[in-house]
Amino acid sequence: MKKRIKNRSLLTRPIKIISKKSRKHLGNIVDINTGGMCIISKYQLPSNQTLQLLIDLTEEDLPFNEIELEAKNVWIKEEMVNRYFAGMKFENSSKEAKNILLKQLIKHLGYPA
Repeated sequence: MKKRIKNRSLLTRPIKIISKKSRKHLGNIVDINTGGMCIISKYQLPSNQTLQLLIDLTEEDLPFNEIELEAKNVWIKEEMVNRYFAGMKFENSSKEAKNILLKQLIKHLGYPA
């Protein structure tokens, strides 16, 4: 497995990841940076597949309710029974979305891993 270039931030509380297409709750963010994130899910997401995702921020005190991202699932690992960790790399995400992640989400909810 390739080592990541940027350190990721852990979050102080669970943040939901939702499929943009089905609106299904896929899992929660474990750690995040502007290049990608790790999520925990009860679903075994397919490897090497690009997904249209929404980061649900409706319960947070932020000036926006969600962040739309495209992310490729680069690895998946079953950590416990029916609980999978998935490493996601952001793709085709706008610079604005990455800045929102870095400056708002991580600033308000994250701490260095």
